[in-house]
Amino acid sequence: MRRLLFIFSVSIFLGAVLLSIIGQDSGYVLIALGKTSVEMSLWMAVIIFLISLYLMLFLMKLVYGLRYGLANWRLGRQQKLTTKGWMDYAEGEWHRAVNSFLKAAPKAGASFSNYLMAARAANEMGDQAKAEEILQQAEQNAPKAHIAINLTRAEIQLQNRQWRECLATLTQIRRKSPRHRAMLMMLRTVYMELRQWENLQALASDMFRAKVLDEQQQAALQREAIEHMLIDAADDVGKDAHPLQKLDAAWQRLPKASQQSQAMILQYAKGLSVFGAEGKAEELLRLSIKDNMSDELIALYGRIRGNDVARQLATAEVWSRSLPNDAVMSLALGRLSLRNKAWEKAKHYFEACLRLGDDPEANMELGRLLIAMNDLERGKKLLEKGLSKNHILPVLPLP
Repeated sequence: MRRLLFIFSVSIFLGAVLLSIIGQDSGYVLIALGKTSVEMSLWMAVIIFLISLYLMLFLMKLVYGLRYGLANWRLGRQQKLTTKGWMDYAEGEWHRAVNSFLKAAPKAGASFSNYLMAARAANEMGDQAKAEEILQQAEQNAPKAHIAINLTRAEIQLQNRQWRECLATLTQIRRKSPRHRAMLMMLRTVYMELRQWENLQALASDMFRAKVLDEQQQAALQREAIEHMLIDAADDVGKDAHPLQKLDAAWQRLPKASQQSQAMILQYAKGLSVFGAEGKAEELLRLSIKDNMSDELIALYGRIRGNDVARQLATAEVWSRSLPNDAVMSLALGRLSLRNKAWEKAKHYFEACLRLGDDPEANMELGRLLIAMNDLERGKKLLEKGLSKNHILPVLPLP
């Protein structure tokens, strides 16, 4: 209350002073334009100027308000069209979704996202040409969004099984963003569909560095690539291709950690064996088993023929001292004994294996050995017992 009274008092005082000044000397302002002139007191000119200034500011505010209101109206309409587009898309109304997204796109702040959804909807209704046309419009309206646009293009190509075209699109993205997660995931699918196993093997390392795969997943993908390379290389046997060289090249490209993986060693050794490099496979397995006496490595060691079968058997017998009651080791020793034509020793190892458990392969090995040694009745029973499990035996010498 006191503050209001103070302001009122000051206003009266200042008004009185101002009136006193105006009364003593009002001054004048002369405005001449051609033959026309206007004369007025100074204070009237000041009042007219202040009123004019107020009116100008009022008009500016009115114009700004109209523009702001129009912008809000446009934004609201764009949001409604975008929402309608999403609803149509979710309901599978592809044609309506395309129209809604395209109508919203020129009015949107990030119009390219509406173009992307319109392209997806066009693809869903089977019009790939329309989808590509929309993506080109997006590129014209948002040239800096080329990665997002190309990712959408790649998704559409992937969905339509256009592997080569998709690879070209993903390669463009990879040049700009080599560790883009979505790009790497799609690239994996494309490499698998195109059977580009060497590229897939290299991609596994990139996916690990981009944290798309963990260490186990990286090893699994590399193993899968190696397995398919083995299959393809086997199909190339007898043609102009060189499967063993392809296999060796793939092995050399593996990281050192992967070359020490049991699963990768098994695949590589199997491939070497298939393509006639059993001596190299035996050496690889022998060095690996020293550090890891796994059943899988030992079983494969018993199936392959090294360059020196006597040394191979002697080496395995040394290992068996560390595994005195091991069925897999006994089976491997039995097979290596057959390679050395040590028939009684082979029979002993096969029987030792069966004492440790009913093993189908041991039944079959002992069965065919007994038949070759003229123990027909027992041999047939064991062979029939093992044959029911559909195991494939290695080619081995028999009496």
